Amino acid sequence: MDESDTGSGRRPRAGESGAPVGSILSIILAVAAVLIGLFILRQIDDDGDGGITTPGSNTTSETDPSTPSDATGPGGSDVPGATATTAPADVRQGATVVIANANTTGGSAVQMNDQFEAAGFKMGSPTNAAGAEVQLDESKVYFTRGNAKARDVATTAARLMGGVEVQRMPKPIPVQDGEIDGKVLVMLGVDAAGKTLDELTAAPGGTVDTTPEVTTSEVTTPTTG
Repeated sequence: MDESDTGSGRRPRAGESGAPVGSILSIILAVAAVLIGLFILRQIDDDGDGGITTPGSNTTSETDPSTPSDATGPGGSDVPGATATTAPADVRQGATVVIANANTTGGSAVQMNDQFEAAGFKMGSPTNAAGAEVQLDESKVYFTRGNAKARDVATTAARLMGGVEVQRMPKPIPVQDGEIDGKVLVMLGVDAAGKTLDELTAAPGGTVDTTPEVTTSEVTTPTTG
């Protein structure tokens, strides 16, 4: 009998070695994966020392869960857990303010003009209201549209008057002659006639809102400035 046919003396055939081809390929792929991983880790360390890089920026940020977020408490002090608040902008320069008498108290527009000037505003010539706003129970402040400084100055003026309403300048302007030499118009109503800015600022007032454009018709009815 041929010895090649016996179980113990059979010669191994081609491809039947002790290390299968599939096992060798798996080892090669595993080594390649480890090398690629090491390369990626080195690139991350070189780019940002392990930080988080925001796309489009050159800075990295790291977050430490044990560090509380910064917050500013009342008076500007750092208080853990406090809510940061931003005070409204106080802008008194950049637009000329005109006071219009929209009440029946003679000389009130001139008096308020002096108050605003002392408070640091640039003032134009006082005038009288006209048309539908010749007499107002409540004061209001107008600003010229398209002028950011005028809007800021108007908002500051309204806040100093106790939080009166702020609106865009109507057309025609509700004053005598329909023109003013400024970008902000304070319509001095009955509620503010004869009072100082200190009195008005201390008075409780609502939120200063900016409302859409208002239009009025002009009827010339002179009042005493």
